[in-house]
Amino acid sequence: MLYKTNAKSLLVTSAIVSWLLLLAYVLLTAERSLAGTGLPGFAFPFLSNLLTVVFIVSVFLFQRMHTETLKGIDFIGYL
Repeated sequence: MLYKTNAKSLLVTSAIVSWLLLLAYVLLTAERSLAGTGLPGFAFPFLSNLLTVVFIVSVFLFQRMHTETLKGIDFIGYL
């Protein structure tokens, strides 16, 4: 079973990995387009969108799990 601490670490790890892969993909694509060689050979049209969605969902779910522990506490201070 996936416990909350394991889920939080999994979500943080997936957010960091997807962010780094997205950064590398964008930088390599920009370098190739500036060099005038066109799109790189590994360019898939959906890869950038997929990495962005994984990052956004990971951060959203992490924040949603984190705020559940603050029920009954000073929630306005958290905001």
